[in-house]
Amino acid sequence: MRERRALVRGTFVVLSATALVAGLDALLAERGLAALGAGAFVLDAVGSRFGVGFAAPGAPRGATVRSLAFGAACGAGLATGVLALGWAVGAATVRGGSTTALGLLFALIAPLARAMRDEWLLRGLPCAIVGRRVGAPWLLAFGALASVARGTLEPTAAGLALALASGAFFTLLWLVARGGAAAFAAHASWRIVTSVLAAGSLASVTPSGAALALDGRAQGPLAWVAAVGFALA
Repeated sequence: MRERRALVRGTFVVLSATALVAGLDALLAERGLAALGAGAFVLDAVGSRFGVGFAAPGAPRGATVRSLAFGAACGAGLATGVLALGWAVGAATVRGGSTTALGLLFALIAPLARAMRDEWLLRGLPCAIVGRRVGAPWLLAFGALASVARGTLEPTAAGLALALASGAFFTLLWLVARGGAAAFAAHASWRIVTSVLAAGSLASVTPSGAALALDGRAQGPLAWVAAVGFALA
């Protein structure tokens, strides 16, 4: 009974925060980057009241840096591996990309803000609020299902699989690292590789971008491969 009550409380807080973020998205519909930034800012403020941050209170700075590096290696490594496998078996095509240093820097803002907003909302708050009252299996299930609930209203089968697997993986990073640094870095680096670097900045890989999105829109064989990769990671 206690576990269920804790889960209900966490669900209420997350749904309230989700409604707030949705309101910001609607208010700033024509300024997508501003909506992402505002959402990340608000969730950072809300999360700080529950101890949600890049590191657990009192954690040494070196541990946070290591968590960031580990998460970035996981996300970028998995994304690069999926795309490389797709190219090797003929499921993906690769062409040269083109961008400027300023353009690349600007393009990185959106995936970084989105990763922070979604991680704090979908996994950081639930882990902080109910983490001490429920077991890891509950949190893993909640984190996975939250990715689906927050995603598109018309998900594909491959998109559902990828959203569930990635959501569970990011939740596991929250639990193991005891902070959001690793999960944030893994989430952000996946988005950076698939929606920026492989979407025209350094190379133009087809499929990439929306085909490997984490919100239920993903489709095609590489999305299934990515889902398996997250599940086995």
